[in-house]
Amino acid sequence: MGALMLALATAAFAEQPQYGGHLRIAYTNEPMSLDAVLGRSGGDAYYWRQIFDQLVDADPDLTPRPATSLATSWEISEAPHAITFELRQGVRFHDGTPFNAEAVKFNVERILDPATMATPRASMPVIDSVDVLGEHRVRLTLKRPWGA
Repeated sequence: MGALMLALATAAFAEQPQYGGHLRIAYTNEPMSLDAVLGRSGGDAYYWRQIFDQLVDADPDLTPRPATSLATSWEISEAPHAITFELRQGVRFHDGTPFNAEAVKFNVERILDPATMATPRASMPVIDSVDVLGEHRVRLTLKRPWGA
């Protein structure tokens, strides 16, 4: 039995990736929005996790996973209160444009803009500014210490 499981697992990893086509999933609710900034339903996050990578991904126990995060490492400083992220290189958005520090800045500022009425804005009130420090390095300066 163990040999069969090993053979099946090996066969799955030996396959070439398939590009194009359609991905079909079944879920009890349709998303209100596929834009993670504008979605209003908690169920929308189910869809987002299938489409978007996270700046910092985490295990179910909330342990950060740099191997699956867009940020490969981060440093927290106390004066000023800030988090500096090193970003994964070679990542592209679905349309082919490169992921970089400017993209992080754009998206965080979009969330923080009151005119956007972004759902995640309520969970990010302590972010004071976003600074691009290099193509793959970005700093979030905080108004105060933040445990989230």
